[in-house]
Amino acid sequence: MHKDHYENLYCVISGEKHFILIPPSDRPFIPYELYQPATFCQRKDGTFEVVDEEGADKVPWIPLDPLNPDLERYPDYRLARPPTAP
Repeated sequence: MHKDHYENLYCVISGEKHFILIPPSDRPFIPYELYQPATFCQRKDGTFEVVDEEGADKVPWIPLDPLNPDLERYPDYRLARPPTAP
C-alpha cells in the first residue's frame, strides 16, 4: 500500500490491474510506521540485494496489506471503508 500526492495516469498494456482506493476521510484509520530508505543493488552474479541508505532520514510508510489486514496489530483499520466497484 502506498500514497501518491499527485494525480496519476495508469496504463495497462496487457492483462488487468486492480486498485483499492482509500478515501482521505479514512486517513485516521491507516497506520504509518517509519522505515529506513533502501535501494536495490545488483551484485556481480546478477542477483539483487537491498542496501540501506545509511544516514538517510526514515520515511513514513503504510505497513498494512489492505487485502489481508492484521486487525490485531492495526485494529483501527476496521473503521476504514474502502469503496468497491464491480
